[in-house]
Amino acid sequence: MKLLNTIEILTFLDQEILAYTAFQLNNLGCCHLRMKKYNLAAYYLSKALNIIQKLSKETTGETKKYDRLLNLNAIQHYPVILYNYALATLQMGKNEEAAEAYSSLAEFWPDNAKVWYRTALCHLNKAQEILSDNQGQVIFSFKNHSKNSI
Repeated sequence: MKLLNTIEILTFLDQEILAYTAFQLNNLGCCHLRMKKYNLAAYYLSKALNIIQKLSKETTGETKKYDRLLNLNAIQHYPVILYNYALATLQMGKNEEAAEAYSSLAEFWPDNAKVWYRTALCHLNKAQEILSDNQGQVIFSFKNHSKNSI
């Protein structure tokens, strides 16, 4: 398990390698998500999202056909990586950040019930924080939902 923390990720300046790096960062983020290390998962997934955003701006007709296809493949995986990032931030208790990510996902997947469920969960958790701050008591809790839920 400690191996994941010591893996050095090669970040080259070549555009073709950046797509591979984004996939590697996503995989590391998913591993940390499964190990319930949400801070590390969010860190790696945010790096992957930043690389894909950079690739989407730089993908032009000047690159080689293979490189362009690889970059487009990475760009197409943006919603999946964003979903993983939203899961990590929700589990960390960063409800506003998670709600923003899920709202962005709704543009890609408007018919996905999980996205809408988790968006509502973020807003309910935020409302709980506000109510508990104002009254000093917990009225309802949605943070500990079962693994079998959506």
